[in-house]
Amino acid sequence: DVHDLAYIGPAVAAEQLTQKLKEYGYKDDVSILDLGCGTGLAGEQLHKRGYKNVDGLDLSQELLKVAQAKGTYRSLQQGRMGFDQCKDLGVAADQYDAVISVGVFTAGHVKGKGLDDFVHVVKPGGLASIGVNGNAADDPRYQYHEKMNQLSVEGKWKLISKYYE
Repeated sequence: DVHDLAYIGPAVAAEQLTQKLKEYGYKDDVSILDLGCGTGLAGEQLHKRGYKNVDGLDLSQELLKVAQAKGTYRSLQQGRMGFDQCKDLGVAADQYDAVISVGVFTAGHVKGKGLDDFVHVVKPGGLASIGVNGNAADDPRYQYHEKMNQLSVEGKWKLISKYYE
């Protein structure tokens, strides 16, 4: 059980996103997508902070059922991250004010290509809070740093803060 492991990723990502949303003048009615929501840990943290317009997306129907039972999401859907033109995501472009993702960018999960999905779903000027596992972040097979740099150079996003735990 992740609670027994003192897994703080969802709480940290939700708090970082909350701080930036407030800093940039967003209200509590902001629309947020939890990409790779799994069992809904990040959604719970956002709900505790007053956010009610949170949707979740995950590859696993079983994990979506667990998230659904928590009652913290406005809607949940199945979709796949990290594919060309975001075609398997199942979300139209520019739909959300913000996106959060925790536990997705780690060994054996989504590679750097999945960062295109954030650019796809977030409205221009929107915000993202992305948790990247430290070991996987430095593993060249996942290409996280390369993709983040590419998106910055192309002007598709701008890094506004980094937080290390």
